[in-house]
Amino acid sequence: MKARLYVVAALFGAVLVLTGLSTTVSEASPHYRDGIVIRHTLPPKLDIPRGHLPPVGSYRLWFPGRAPGHQPAPTRRVDIIRYAPPGAWIIYRPAYDRRFVYVQVIDARFRGVVREVHVFDARRGTYVRTERPVRVRYRR
Repeated sequence: MKARLYVVAALFGAVLVLTGLSTTVSEASPHYRDGIVIRHTLPPKLDIPRGHLPPVGSYRLWFPGRAPGHQPAPTRRVDIIRYAPPGAWIIYRPAYDRRFVYVQVIDARFRGVVREVHVFDARRGTYVRTERPVRVRYRR
């Protein structure tokens, strides 16, 4: 009886080892490169000068990598998300809490699709948290 248990345990161990070895993929394999998920270990930075933040209650379309003087002017249009081009940011300073700046990151491929929302401290520009985007439906 003991011998039978040892044989079953040995076979089970061999099956585990062989399945583990068969799923190992080398770095040169294209499957390995396609399956990489890049996670940011450092929090995002708000590289926008304080003087270029929108006034309280306003929105501003921001293009990362473009000089601050070449950015579009602030607006009060709530439907700015609908027209935001891919890769842009929408910066919002809510009137109900002046301490924070909300940065809505637009997807790099699709116009008007918010991928994530970063919250920053307005005074220091430091990262506070990341929130899930809220789906907004517009009337035609």
